[in-house]
Amino acid sequence: KALQDQVYKLTVGQTAQALASELSIKGSEAVLLPHITNRLQVETDENGEVKVRVLDSQGKPSALSIDDLKKEFRSNVAFKPLIVASNASGSGASGGGSGGGAAKKPSEMTTQERLEFQKNDPQGFQAAVANGDFNN
Repeated sequence: KALQDQVYKLTVGQTAQALASELSIKGSEAVLLPHITNRLQVETDENGEVKVRVLDSQGKPSALSIDDLKKEFRSNVAFKPLIVASNASGSGASGGGSGGGAAKKPSEMTTQERLEFQKNDPQGFQAAVANGDFNN
């Protein structure tokens, strides 16, 4: 039983944690985690290898991949407020502006960058406002 619990934590637990961290806005990983964990199961294949299987919404084994599960969470309206925006631009080119996050001074940010800063780091944004960092 202890070994099974350890295998579960090292497979399903780590996969769920990684997904929650990737998908959710900073600070909301714990809210998504149980929902992701409920969609994962550890299995041993015919060769004795342990792997993580994605379950369907009813908890039954499915052919879904981890990427399919990510897409499902991203498109679920109930989770939209917790999900970080996708960085997909559609052109295949990497986006030009948001390389280092806070590398730009708030006073030098465009309106769009300020909105992203507020969305991605509400506490940092409030601190910048309080410190007058948006003033030239």
